[in-house]
Amino acid sequence: MTRLVASSLALALMLGSTTAAVAQETLDKARALYEAASYDEALSVLAKLPDADEVEPSEYRILCLLALQKKDQAQLELDALLLTHPRYQPDTARVSPGARAQIEKMRAAGIRRRFDEARVSVDAGENRAALLRLTRVIDQIDGAGPRSGLDDIRAIAGTLKMLVEARLGTIAPVSATPAVESLGVVAPVPIAATIPFASADLAAPSAGQFELAIDEHGVVTAVDVKVSVNSSYDDRVGKALRRIRFQPATSAGSPVAYKWTLVVKAGEIPSLFTPTSR
Repeated sequence: MTRLVASSLALALMLGSTTAAVAQETLDKARALYEAASYDEALSVLAKLPDADEVEPSEYRILCLLALQKKDQAQLELDALLLTHPRYQPDTARVSPGARAQIEKMRAAGIRRRFDEARVSVDAGENRAALLRLTRVIDQIDGAGPRSGLDDIRAIAGTLKMLVEARLGTIAPVSATPAVESLGVVAPVPIAATIPFASADLAAPSAGQFELAIDEHGVVTAVDVKVSVNSSYDDRVGKALRRIRFQPATSAGSPVAYKWTLVVKAGEIPSLFTPTSR
């Protein structure tokens, strides 16, 4: 190993260590503010953390929002957390029994809503989207545990999943979602999406336009604001959009990167994703 390579490696390790230390310091500050009942300040500090799918920061955001009686926003935060951690369980050292009960109630409500969305996809013949959504629902029900009261939905979701799998046994994957004309590219399929509710001072209806860069793994790597709603709301929407996971776009059966322009109405969960360009 040359001195230059060794020096570069050492620098990279040092920078990574510094970044991790700063993130931990920020989280510790947010934790202290939460324990001091300074919930708004704690949320402001948590907003400075990198946009990563980590459980503890998300859990503190949920707790702060619940303490501030912002249940709709807490629901969206929990939905985003379950998207990447479907078997999430509240940490008993951080979460009181009362807050755990609220989280479980929100979890059940979110799962029921996602199940309804999956059934719509099944009825519409959107087989790839239906399979992904049903799989997500089943994973989250299993993560909720036997006391969730969702056994009925679990059974129906399992049956629907088998139906969709049977359909896909005779339907070519390319027909499950529309291809982009002239490019022969099959658009990505969103697994789940949550969009923040608008603040009270944002007149409705208000809409923005956001371009998502989606890599070949179905991960949103960048969000570009094309038409702003307002700067504060744009930032919240951008963070939510980065957490959406997709079944990747494909070309000739192979995953490819993709760019998607999405119109978002303030406070609404997008039900229709219209691809505009690769």
